[in-house]
Amino acid sequence: MPDAEPVDLARTERHIQLTGTFAAIITAGMFVAVYHLWPPLPAGAGLEERLGFALAWCLVPLVYVVGAIAWVAGIRRRSAADVKGSAAGPPSPRLALSRAFLQNTLEQAFITIGAYLVLAVWSQGPLLGLVAPAAILFAVGRILFVVLYRAAPVGRAFGMHLTMGPTLVLYGACLWLVAGALPIFT
Repeated sequence: MPDAEPVDLARTERHIQLTGTFAAIITAGMFVAVYHLWPPLPAGAGLEERLGFALAWCLVPLVYVVGAIAWVAGIRRRSAADVKGSAAGPPSPRLALSRAFLQNTLEQAFITIGAYLVLAVWSQGPLLGLVAPAAILFAVGRILFVVLYRAAPVGRAFGMHLTMGPTLVLYGACLWLVAGALPIFT
């Protein structure tokens, strides 16, 4: 899906900032609501329960990875230009978007699952509940990434922000919890 039109970097940057702000507002609203209104586990839940909760939500990014792999494989099987595999040359325009989606989803899933699991190990309070809205935003973000990318490459920014923003917040929470447990802070 190469674009021959020149890119207006200033306009693109404004679009990315605007979509990032909108995604941050959505994320903050969901996180505040869940943090204060929905404790996912009873107080004092053990490590096994916390990990079980987080692992269940890990299915969301994992299902997207499996779906992206299937999407790429399906196009490859039906395309003479792509059936030989990635090492045979660049992807056809038909395959390019699905490969971009797969690559980005693999990257996002890897860091997202890490955040879910670290939070499950270190959080014994309502912070763990943020995994649920983060997973929902991951799912919505991945769909918007593809749909808006098809419309215009810069469109993927909103989906990217909805996927990545919640994960970054979770990493902040993980760092705060882990650093707070260090002997120098206790």
